[in-house]
Amino acid sequence: MSDDIMDGSETRRGRPCWYQCNNLGLAAINDGILLESGVFQLLRRHFRERPYYVDLMELFHDVWYLVIPLSCYGQVKFLFLIGIYYMF
Repeated sequence: MSDDIMDGSETRRGRPCWYQCNNLGLAAINDGILLESGVFQLLRRHFRERPYYVDLMELFHDVWYLVIPLSCYGQVKFLFLIGIYYMF
């Protein structure tokens, strides 16, 4: 959700981006944070007693750790390319 806001996307998978709905704008960032938190709450609620719970939580944290920098890299690359375009 945040990356849609950062790059000004109009749609995601053929549907309007969340921040575009009901004029949410930057307030949609809070929804993204709530969704992320909700994932970990669901994992805890349904898997806490399982022997693989810690491994599962670490997997999700590792994925977040990998996805966020890649998303930021895409934004920086996009801004860099726009900057080059406007230079010429």
